[in-house]
Amino acid sequence: MVDFESGEPLPFATATANELKIHSIVNEKGYFLFPKVNAGMVSVTIELIGFEGLTVEVFILPDSSHELTFALHRMEVALPEAKIVGEKYVSSRLSPAGYKRFDLDALQYTPAGVMADPLRILYTLPGVASTGDINTKFFVRGGSNDQNLILLENIPIYNPFRSLGLFSTIDQDVVSALEIYRGGFGAKY
Repeated sequence: MVDFESGEPLPFATATANELKIHSIVNEKGYFLFPKVNAGMVSVTIELIGFEGLTVEVFILPDSSHELTFALHRMEVALPEAKIVGEKYVSSRLSPAGYKRFDLDALQYTPAGVMADPLRILYTLPGVASTGDINTKFFVRGGSNDQNLILLENIPIYNPFRSLGLFSTIDQDVVSALEIYRGGFGAKY
């Protein structure tokens, strides 16, 4: 089984001995086999997607094997026009790059010194670095600690770092979630 134009084998074509209802699949080298076919005239149909089907009458001699070469012609398949109608789907589950949200459950397991500090969970993220263990100042992606905007209920907090080095200025019991944008933040920030 070969391509008429290139002479290359056509694997995975279907060969059918019509009267006997025997099917065979062409292998990678272009061969197929009908085992135990009786002598006489047999109608063989060969089909492959993208090629014109071929039906050939073959006379089988008793106690013999035949090697025949079939060539299939390529066939162009005209498909109807496809129209794509719809709107762009924007998933609400996708978050912008660099965005991370910590819920109350995650905040409860924050590393704590004398008093729990919700800002300490930020040190677990890539791109966020601490200035030390005593205070909670941090750097985000190479910036300085005074370049971080920290909001509590959309009100800016200008120095939310540890008071006297021991106590957090933000009580963990009043925080239900913590969001951080490490990059790609909106123009309103």
